[in-house]
Amino acid sequence: MVVGDKTASNKNVWLKDASLGLGANDSIEPGSRRKQKKGSARPKTMAELADKHQLYMQAVQNPRKEVKNIDVIYRTLSSRLLHSIDRTLMHKYRHAVTLREDFCGTAILCAEWVRSSPLSGRRAYGVDIDPSVIGYANSHIISNLNDESLVQLVCGDVLEAGCHSKYELPPVDIIAAFNFALCYFHKRRDLISYLKHCYKNLNDFGLLFCDIFGGTESIQSQVSRRRQPSRRKRGQRE
Repeated sequence: MVVGDKTASNKNVWLKDASLGLGANDSIEPGSRRKQKKGSARPKTMAELADKHQLYMQAVQNPRKEVKNIDVIYRTLSSRLLHSIDRTLMHKYRHAVTLREDFCGTAILCAEWVRSSPLSGRRAYGVDIDPSVIGYANSHIISNLNDESLVQLVCGDVLEAGCHSKYELPPVDIIAAFNFALCYFHKRRDLISYLKHCYKNLNDFGLLFCDIFGGTESIQSQVSRRRQPSRRKRGQRE
């Protein structure tokens, strides 16, 4: 399957059909054991043959749903705010156009942001400190867009990317820091510095999207039962 703008059959068009990089002679049947000939090289395991970035995107990310949620939330909140301030500005700020993905990894969210609405003038910027994953994003994800210039990737610290920073990027309508990226900041002062940095790099009515609560049980309806201690006055009997 060729991934890109013209393939929309899959829920996630950026994923390959096979997340394992197995060739014709590398097929491994579950539970099978292959005898190793004396002096021959050890056959590669499934883990060694796997594309870790594809596996991560398949297990963790759903960019189509994420982009839809971002768009709906932004339009809802901006409409409410503009309705109470100045309705004449609604045509200008109703829709988000620019997005920056901090800790972007393979930049799959950036790619989906511009792919999902090609006629809206959307642009995306991705920032990640790992040069290997930025290289993977450029060669495997961004290269599949019809117009690669709509996405700009920066290899560097998120605190050094933005307006008047080491890596110059324009202010944006949306900054996304998903997959619990804020947990990288273990010290309070570092987290505050990042939040201030985001605020400085957002346009008017811009929003920061992040997640700090998750897990499989967080999206399930549950009932929690606990006993409340009785509030008896001192010396009072039941």
